[in-house]
Amino acid sequence: MEEVETLCTRIAIMDNGKIIACGTKEELKDMVRKEGEGDISLEEVFLSLTGKKLRDYGEGDN
Repeated sequence: MEEVETLCTRIAIMDNGKIIACGTKEELKDMVRKEGEGDISLEEVFLSLTGKKLRDYGEGDN
């Protein structure tokens, strides 16, 4: 996700082949950031939106 933070201007988060969120990294972070919470990572956004960790993919747990 660090590469995504650096290289991408718009991001789509997919789960089970469906786009569940799309926007700039700040728009995606704002979707899940709790009031008063500081900066969060895109991995935290992904986890919040899908309920899965990145390493869960590719292990047959999709």
